[in-house]
Amino acid sequence: MDIPTRVLVVYATENGSTGDVAHYIADKLRTRGLDVDVLRASTAPDPGSYEALVLGSAVRDGAWLPAARNYIRGNQEAIRHKDVWMFSVGTTAGLRGPIGRRVQAAVPREIATLCAWVSPPDYTSFSGLVERSAMTFKERIAHLAAGGRYGDLRDWLAIGGWANEIADTVPRWQPFDVVRQRRSGAGVE
Repeated sequence: MDIPTRVLVVYATENGSTGDVAHYIADKLRTRGLDVDVLRASTAPDPGSYEALVLGSAVRDGAWLPAARNYIRGNQEAIRHKDVWMFSVGTTAGLRGPIGRRVQAAVPREIATLCAWVSPPDYTSFSGLVERSAMTFKERIAHLAAGGRYGDLRDWLAIGGWANEIADTVPRWQPFDVVRQRRSGAGVE
């Protein structure tokens, strides 16, 4: 009997879109047989009893939200010894046109620094729920100039595919007897 691998999904959200993505990822991981907890970064969950972590945040001004940044900084040593995947939810993944493509291809410096601390095997960015009313006038102008649009731009198929990639690569725990038999060269029945 396999013991399910414990995965902690930690997220920071501003308007709820990132929370929806985090819960969707967790649900996909559960369907793949993993034991998953989903918690806000602001609750400072202890990563110590988990084998793998999925960290995500909404992006504001090219940076993760303070709760997510503080979570990584406060748990950097524990996180360093885990399998970790990172994702962002923001407006850039939904941009179109030449400016939008250029912006999509670049990982903002603040986020690249966090990735360097954590060294995840994968970092990705998803579009979120982009609401005009949540932006300042200046942000709306920049968003539209870069080919942005408004609405629910979350690509659930892409998010689910990324979660499946995690499930395919996360280490699986096996009972001690199975591990011992493999090491000794004995066959497993």
